[in-house]
Amino acid sequence: MVGGKVIRVDEAKSKVRIECQDGNDKATIFVEKNEDSQAIEPGDTVWWQGKLAYWTPTTGVDQDVAIPRLGFSF
Repeated sequence: MVGGKVIRVDEAKSKVRIECQDGNDKATIFVEKNEDSQAIEPGDTVWWQGKLAYWTPTTGVDQDVAIPRLGFSF
């Protein structure tokens, strides 16, 4: 799995933890804390490839928003 529907978002001092679900599969990633990543909410979609995560808000934006990813998914 490389993404899915956001089911949980937690902010830390310098990063944002995003938990996603796609069917029965769940994965968690960390992204850079910035204005975009702080706007991610449950119900949005996030997918990732390489060093970037791509956020697709449920409303207001017609394209994916690239956010630097930290580390690996688990």
